[in-house]
Amino acid sequence: MVTSVLALLAIGIAAVSLAFLMGRWESNDSMAGAAAACAVFVLVVFAVAASEVAVGLALIISIYRRRHTIAVEEIDMMKW
Repeated sequence: MVTSVLALLAIGIAAVSLAFLMGRWESNDSMAGAAAACAVFVLVVFAVAASEVAVGLALIISIYRRRHTIAVEEIDMMKW
């Protein structure tokens, strides 16, 4: 369950980035600066998405080491 949530988040971010890339592809030569800005924005979004995946994987590994499970129903570490 946790991995599917993280995967869906990464897919959503990738979809937005691809939308920006398509906008860059179809831009005119008069908008060369905007096209370059779109490309830089997409690179930043991919870098952020990669870091989110790394943090999510680190959390999953940490939870598994403490609880010996990654089942969402059995993890109650956030409860008071």
